[in-house]
Amino acid sequence: MHFELPINAKVDLHSHIEEEEMYYVLSGRGEVIINDELYIIEPNDLLYIPKNSQHSLQNNGTEVLILLAIFTSPDVLSNTTS
Repeated sequence: MHFELPINAKVDLHSHIEEEEMYYVLSGRGEVIINDELYIIEPNDLLYIPKNSQHSLQNNGTEVLILLAIFTSPDVLSNTTS
């Protein structure tokens, strides 16, 4: 899934019950928290998020953060919890 996050925007902490997720960063910079661990992401980074992991994403860069979000299952929205 192609995903664009505007400057200073955030995806709040959440988890996926059955799906693993990966972010591949196309452009921009940001921060991802996975289970209380902080990761700084930038272009060409690939970040793996295990299923049931609490994670959030924030664009704290100076341009739109553009990434591909890759899931292990196509039925993501029905299995997301806050």
